[in-house]
Amino acid sequence: MAVKTAGGAEHTGATHAPPDAASLLKQLGVNSPLFVQRPGADAADRHSGILIGNIRNERLLIGVYDGVELDTGEGIVVRLGMGSHLVGFETQVLKKVDDPPLYVVKFPEQVHAMNLRKAQRIQAFFPADVQVREPGSDQVYLLKTRVLDISAGGCSFRSKTKLPAAHVQMSFALPGERRVHSVKGAIVESARMGLVYHSRVKFVNEAVNVPIMQDVAQWVAEGLSFGLN
Repeated sequence: MAVKTAGGAEHTGATHAPPDAASLLKQLGVNSPLFVQRPGADAADRHSGILIGNIRNERLLIGVYDGVELDTGEGIVVRLGMGSHLVGFETQVLKKVDDPPLYVVKFPEQVHAMNLRKAQRIQAFFPADVQVREPGSDQVYLLKTRVLDISAGGCSFRSKTKLPAAHVQMSFALPGERRVHSVKGAIVESARMGLVYHSRVKFVNEAVNVPIMQDVAQWVAEGLSFGLN
């Protein structure tokens, strides 16, 4: 089995895989929320589900619960978050179970893993809306700001006042794209820099965030390849 890390290095066999990649392979049997997508499909064709089990490192059992119908023999892409990593792989539907709606898929031959703690970051300056939830309260207020830098693991933005360590919902369109992303995060730092405060947000590694985080990772990688940082 080949495992590719975010840097693109390929390793064949578990004995040669880096520790984090080997660990990820073992965790494929752990129940985790996931997204299923047909190859080449856009964001509207992402379907939520759950990774139910690992059958002897030969097959995976997944459930998809939003009504999508997958055919036996069909190729699919599976994406999920595992701890501090984003994981994605291509596989094939081997068998369909109607009740409950489950699919047996082929164990992946190649896994693409990205360590969010080591994710590449790029300088930016694009608008974003940030909904900040007051700690210990249901009160939410909207902050219109600009993202100053971004990676698959989080971003930073500026504000006129110091922000509390709070949960946030951010909405933004990456430069060059029309689609608006909405991502959940948490403020981990808000520090004064000159006349404003720079707040740092860590994106929450939940299933709903995984496709967005991977889109951000791709956009950052493309930007870095053009020397935009």
